This record gives sequence, structure tokens and C-alpha cells, in this order.
Amino acid sequence: MTKAKTYIFAVLLVLIMVIALFSPALSGKRGIFHDDIANEVFLRNFFVASNLQRGVLPLWNPHIWCGALPFYARYYADTYYLPLSPFYMLADLKNIDLAFLEITLLPLVLHYFLAGLGMFFLLNRLIRCSFLPALLGAFAYIYSPTFTYAYVWPKVITIQAWLPWFILIYTSALERQRLWKVFVASFILALMFTAGYPNYMVFIFFIWLATALMLTLINIKDKS
Repeated sequence: MTKAKTYIFAVLLVLIMVIALFSPALSGKRGIFHDDIANEVFLRNFFVASNLQRGVLPLWNPHIWCGALPFYARYYADTYYLPLSPFYMLADLKNIDLAFLEITLLPLVLHYFLAGLGMFFLLNRLIRCSFLPALLGAFAYIYSPTFTYAYVWPKVITIQAWLPWFILIYTSALERQRLWKVFVASFILALMFTAGYPNYMVFIFFIWLATALMLTLINIKDKS
């Protein structure tokens, strides 16, 4: 099997993993294991989408404490996370069930798929795992407790979905310095910052530091 066919096969298998995980939600339920996502996340997404479709950037939410709490100051507001903008702008907000699918469920499915695929390529390209171990690693990543239970905090999911891609591009840029790699790594880091959970970025920097330290030790060992 050629490398291109292997990657296409991996994409399909990761997609099947994600669809299987979301099968309860896709069959009509309001979550994977419970419906908290419909009680809070969807309401926030609906508020953002309704404002953006009217050409308004929501800085205040009059529905919470009469607007006393600035919406832009909420650390978990992913209003400025660009990949969500098409979902917000194109959603049919007159149909609540369809709106839930478009602005809450589909973005989650997309990021779970992004996470699984990123972990596969990270293990396959960077760690040099063969196809099956890399695929099992992707399965373990998106079926880990952090993903299966943290979907009610989409900001955490978003950051962790981009993390494998960031590490992969970062290490690739160290091996062969290219301007486009630096740009892509910086863009991914910016997406993680705008995901709406800056406190979580502390853990990301620890992982980044550990990766850099590991690569440094490997280089020292290779040169000795």
C-alpha cells in the first residue's frame, strides 16, 4: 500500500472512530453521555451566532446579570476563534434542533476528528510508529477521559485538538527551518490562544517545554 493510500485509509478510520463516539448525539440525544452541552454551551453559541449574523460583535450579554458581566472578558468565550465563524454565520437559528447540530455538535465532531488525525500523524511521522500503533494511539487519544467527558468544555477540546499538530509542525521546523513552518506553528498557537481557555495554555507550555527538552537531549545523544 502506498503512503497516500495509507493516509487516506487512516483518515477514514479516524472518521469512523469519531462518528462512533458521537453516535448517541447524532441519533438525536443532546450529548455523548449527558446533556450539559445543551444547557450551557449551546446557549452561549446561540447568543454569539445571533449577534454575528446581525453584524454585531457581542461585547455584552444583556441576558446575564443585565449585562453587568462583559461578555468579551469571559475567559471561556471563544468568540474570536476563527474556525467557528463559518458555523456561526451560516447556521439556521430559526430551527433550534438544526442550530444545535450546526453551531455546537458539528464543530465538536470536527475537532475530535482533527485531534485523532493529528495524533496519528504525530505518532507516525515524529515517533516513527507503524500504521497500526499510530492508529491505536489516535483511538486512545480521542477516547481518553479528557475527550470523552470534557466535550462539555469545547475550549479544552479545541486546544487539545490542535496540540498534536503544533508539536508536529514545531519539531519539523526545528529539523528543517522553513518560513512557512514557522508561520503555520505560530498560526496554530494563535488558534489555541483564542479558543477561550487561556488558563489551560499553561499546561500546553509545559508540554511544549518537555518536547523541546526531549529533542535537545536526543540531539546531544546523536552528537556524542
